[in-house]
Amino acid sequence: MIDCETERPNEFLQVMRVRAHALRADVGADGGSNDAAPSPHDYFDAALAACKTLTATWYAKKNGIPLAWSRTSSATIPGSGRGPTSSK
Repeated sequence: MIDCETERPNEFLQVMRVRAHALRADVGADGGSNDAAPSPHDYFDAALAACKTLTATWYAKKNGIPLAWSRTSSATIPGSGRGPTSSK
Protein backbone atom coordinates (compact mmCIF):
# COMPACT_ATOMS: atom_id res chain seq x y z
CA MET A 1 0.00 0.00 0.00
CA ILE A 2 1.14 3.55 -0.71
CA ASP A 3 -0.10 6.37 1.52
CA CYS A 4 0.28 10.04 0.69
CA GLU A 5 -0.70 13.01 2.82
CA THR A 6 0.00 16.72 3.12
CA GLU A 7 2.96 17.32 5.43
CA ARG A 8 1.95 20.80 6.61
CA PRO A 9 -1.48 22.45 6.37
CA ASN A 10 -2.06 24.71 3.36
CA GLU A 11 1.22 23.72 1.67
CA PHE A 12 1.99 21.53 -1.33
CA LEU A 13 4.63 19.33 0.33
CA GLN A 14 3.48 15.69 0.59
CA VAL A 15 4.78 12.67 2.50
CA MET A 16 4.45 9.30 0.80
CA ARG A 17 4.92 6.01 2.61
CA VAL A 18 5.80 2.87 0.68
CA ARG A 19 6.33 -0.13 2.96
CA ALA A 20 9.01 1.02 5.45
CA HIS A 21 10.13 3.93 3.23
CA ALA A 22 9.13 7.58 3.50
CA LEU A 23 9.46 9.91 0.51
CA ARG A 24 8.48 13.52 0.04
CA ALA A 25 7.01 15.22 -3.02
CA ASP A 26 6.58 18.90 -3.80
CA VAL A 27 6.13 21.23 -6.72
CA GLY A 28 8.69 23.81 -7.79
CA ALA A 29 8.72 27.52 -7.15
CA ASP A 30 6.98 28.11 -10.48
CA GLY A 31 4.09 26.02 -9.11
CA GLY A 32 3.76 28.05 -5.93
CA SER A 33 5.93 26.02 -3.57
CA ASN A 34 9.62 26.01 -2.64
CA ASP A 35 10.88 22.85 -4.40
CA ALA A 36 11.56 21.06 -1.09
CA ALA A 37 11.40 17.63 -2.75
CA PRO A 38 11.14 16.06 -6.20
CA SER A 39 7.87 16.59 -8.03
CA PRO A 40 5.53 13.73 -8.91
CA HIS A 41 6.77 14.04 -12.51
CA ASP A 42 10.35 13.67 -11.25
CA TYR A 43 9.36 10.48 -9.42
CA PHE A 44 7.67 9.18 -12.57
CA ASP A 45 10.81 9.83 -14.64
CA ALA A 46 12.97 8.29 -11.90
CA ALA A 47 10.73 5.21 -11.79
CA LEU A 48 11.14 4.72 -15.54
CA ALA A 49 14.91 5.13 -15.28
CA ALA A 50 15.10 2.68 -12.36
CA CYS A 51 12.89 0.20 -14.20
CA LYS A 52 15.25 0.27 -17.20
CA THR A 53 18.41 -0.24 -15.16
CA LEU A 54 16.88 -2.87 -12.87
CA THR A 55 15.56 -4.78 -15.88
CA ALA A 56 18.98 -4.72 -17.55
CA THR A 57 20.62 -5.91 -14.32
CA TRP A 58 18.01 -8.63 -13.77
CA TYR A 59 18.32 -9.87 -17.37
CA ALA A 60 22.11 -9.96 -17.18
CA LYS A 61 22.11 -11.88 -13.89
CA LYS A 62 19.43 -14.31 -15.12
CA ASN A 63 21.37 -15.05 -18.30
CA GLY A 64 24.88 -15.09 -16.85
CA ILE A 65 25.93 -11.95 -18.73
CA PRO A 66 28.67 -9.98 -16.96
CA LEU A 67 27.32 -6.52 -16.11
CA ALA A 68 29.12 -4.49 -13.48
CA TRP A 69 27.24 -1.23 -13.97
CA SER A 70 23.96 -0.03 -15.42
CA ARG A 71 22.93 3.59 -15.94
CA THR A 72 20.18 5.50 -17.67
CA SER A 73 19.22 9.17 -17.71
CA SER A 74 15.97 11.02 -18.14
CA ALA A 75 15.44 14.70 -18.87
CA THR A 76 12.44 16.96 -19.16
CA ILE A 77 12.23 18.73 -22.48
CA PRO A 78 11.92 22.49 -21.88
CA GLY A 79 8.60 23.78 -23.15
CA SER A 80 7.08 20.29 -23.14
CA GLY A 81 4.08 21.49 -21.14
CA ARG A 82 4.76 19.24 -18.16
CA GLY A 83 4.33 20.54 -14.67
CA PRO A 84 1.81 22.29 -12.43
CA THR A 85 1.80 25.54 -14.39
CA SER A 86 1.20 23.89 -17.75
CA SER A 87 -1.66 25.21 -19.86
CA LYS A 88 -1.77 22.09 -22.05
